[in-house]
Amino acid sequence: MEKTVNSRKYNRSYFLKDCDGGDFWQQDFGQKLNPRLLYAWRLAQVKKGENILDFGCGRGEMLVRSAQTKANTFGVDYASCAIKLSKEALLKNNLKAEVLKIKDQRLFFKDNFFDVVFLLDVVEHLYPQELEKTLAEVKRVLRPQGRLIIHTGPNKEYLEVGYKYFSRYLNFLASKMIWEPFFRTKLLYTKNPRNKSEKELHVNEQTVDGLKEELKKADFKDINIWLDSNFRKVKLGSFFQFIFLQPTWLPKIGKYFALDIWAIAN
Repeated sequence: MEKTVNSRKYNRSYFLKDCDGGDFWQQDFGQKLNPRLLYAWRLAQVKKGENILDFGCGRGEMLVRSAQTKANTFGVDYASCAIKLSKEALLKNNLKAEVLKIKDQRLFFKDNFFDVVFLLDVVEHLYPQELEKTLAEVKRVLRPQGRLIIHTGPNKEYLEVGYKYFSRYLNFLASKMIWEPFFRTKLLYTKNPRNKSEKELHVNEQTVDGLKEELKKADFKDINIWLDSNFRKVKLGSFFQFIFLQPTWLPKIGKYFALDIWAIAN
């Protein structure tokens, strides 16, 4: 039997507490996008009348924004809670979109149907065989000039190189000298930086090269893939983090400190 993460693990608590952006969603049911989703939305350049799919729609924020743009909006997920939350967000905002529960990565859409497909924070939750099937299905339903927008994280090279050999020790020093005595909190310097849900649910974390190979295997031809965590610099603490503790700006080795992998493909 093919490996898969039990869909029941993606419950309301996960989406609203453990999953990035839950605090935003609870304020206005998806009206305001958190910085990560806003970055993805701007990449997509969605236009009125286009066919849009959010694969792994989660809480439904991208469905809300797409429907507001008057695009033909569809969302799919295999977690029952995600379907409920997405429908709740659409209802609260008086918007319409089709939200469907899927199984085994199969999409019930005709070939070459979508102008844009979002695959945001899904890749790392799919076992390799599942990811292969997902990308093949996305390729099938995406129009020749369509755009697949991917975000996945954390960047595996950061966890296995940048954090392991640099950031962990800088975090320890900064925490002991500044954060703990002055702010009564501490920076992360445990051996494994993943939180509880990441340890359990991240079954296929990626590198830039690894994701590029997966896209090539799925017959995507035009692939633009990069690292960028600058959108996270929204507070003084995060600005300090990416300047000193995770110096993404360093030539050649900056890739070992970025958290976020992005891709556009068709």
